[in-house]
Amino acid sequence: MTTSRAAALILALLPTVSGACAKTEQTPFVYSLDGKPKTEAPAAQPTGAATQPAGLPPSGNPAAFTNPKFYLPTESELTTTASGLKYMVIREGSGTPPTATDRFTAHYCGWYTNGEVFDSSYSRNEPLNYPVFKMIPGWQEALVMMKPGSEYILVVSPELGYGVGGGNGIPPNSTLVFRMELLSTGG
Repeated sequence: MTTSRAAALILALLPTVSGACAKTEQTPFVYSLDGKPKTEAPAAQPTGAATQPAGLPPSGNPAAFTNPKFYLPTESELTTTASGLKYMVIREGSGTPPTATDRFTAHYCGWYTNGEVFDSSYSRNEPLNYPVFKMIPGWQEALVMMKPGSEYILVVSPELGYGVGGGNGIPPNSTLVFRMELLSTGG
């Protein structure tokens, strides 16, 4: 990866915000005993409403500057793609997902696996509007699966996030957890 491409990916999540999302205690996410991501064939894209696990906090309310509470899905609640991206569908939207060259608008909250927030659009009541291809690889992969109105939780490995060097305030080798709502594509 070139330095300019890496810089573009690092800038993708915009400036960080601290203390925005509520924290609940969760067990840190572990890939496997040997430290390598587990992979399995991606599940078929769910249709309609996803089955909600017990204890899943409600979505955020940006108008009230209220953020979703931290929730780290269990391994059995997650689907893993061939690249190692782990995700859970909270709500499936409708319509056409964005392509890699489209812009998208989304609300999100990002945490480290210990529940500490590092960024949130909910706390600013300002959704992110950005080109898909300028996001970190984990977001790029998820966004092209999401239909407008969808809400996902992503567990992004360092390889699909900010990598061994970190960046944009994210420490090196950080696994990140995002709750994101795709509001629209285009514009």
